[in-house]
Amino acid sequence: MKFKLDKKVIIQTLFITAVILLAANLLLAKFSKHEQYHTNLKDIETKSINVKFLGDLRAFALHDNWIKEIKSSKTKADYSYTVDVPKDLPIPVILNEIYGSFDGDNVKLKTNELVTGGKTSLNIFSDNKLKLAAEFNYRDSLNRQGGSVGLLIDGFDRLSNKKIDYLIKFPQTFAALLIPSKASLQLCDSLTEYRKEYVVLLNDDIKDMDYKLSGGFSPARLKSAIRTIIGAYQNALFYAIDDKSKLYNSSEYPLIKNEFEKRGMKLLKISSFKLAEGSNDSETTLNFDRYVKQKGKEGNSFILISAGNFSILQPQIFSMIKIGYKFINPSLILAAKEKEQTSKN
Repeated sequence: MKFKLDKKVIIQTLFITAVILLAANLLLAKFSKHEQYHTNLKDIETKSINVKFLGDLRAFALHDNWIKEIKSSKTKADYSYTVDVPKDLPIPVILNEIYGSFDGDNVKLKTNELVTGGKTSLNIFSDNKLKLAAEFNYRDSLNRQGGSVGLLIDGFDRLSNKKIDYLIKFPQTFAALLIPSKASLQLCDSLTEYRKEYVVLLNDDIKDMDYKLSGGFSPARLKSAIRTIIGAYQNALFYAIDDKSKLYNSSEYPLIKNEFEKRGMKLLKISSFKLAEGSNDSETTLNFDRYVKQKGKEGNSFILISAGNFSILQPQIFSMIKIGYKFINPSLILAAKEKEQTSKN
């Protein structure tokens, strides 16, 4: 399928970037020239302050050579550091993590934005003494290891209205797999409104006769259904076929495939997407972690998850974002794949 990154997708991507920057700016407003005191709380040793600080930095996959301990006569702190930060990681997000880790300790934290939207200092005091001083700086040349992943959600249109509404409004980009039906068609506008995407899934579960594709149907009936599907789901990211279905294995499938392809639309096999599932929540999370890391090394990829596991995987998704993995609009993944394919040809 020939895919072009149109103005709508670009605007959506810029909007998401703006939201991230807005969140970072709100955090920065919180920390700029900010002091936080904890009183009547447990004392903490100087070495423990240093260990916590370094642990917080490594939680974001910052390389050891980006964190430099220095001798500073200016601060007279027990520990002094300069910390180089890649551009994709807002400094306020790191500071928020550090503040949270010291919650409950008898310390005072003070931050100051030395350069607007850039260089920021952090001082940690205990017993009225400066224990640790750090200066954070962005570096354009730095990159954390990680890849870009597009999430595809199966079973979306089989959820309750309440759960559908929750997922549509959730601030996480994804594409929902929709089986052609009058009910799923009504979800398209809501998905688009909240900057989500959708993929049309062809399988044996299509019930509405206007959209139904099945072995044994006449060529004229199949062509009519295909025209109806394409006309109804005009903003579909792409079309997917369940290659374990009777439809796929029927003698009529070559005709169906040809009808889509002659309109410039390829049918992607559902088995080509890595399905992150397990026998329980723990196994599902482990498989998801493994697949994302594997696909991240390979390049831009899709990961398929069930709608029921979306909430279960949110903590793991957040943890992976912290260390540099990006969960982006599946349309951007598709555009990157097609650009890569074009360059090979």
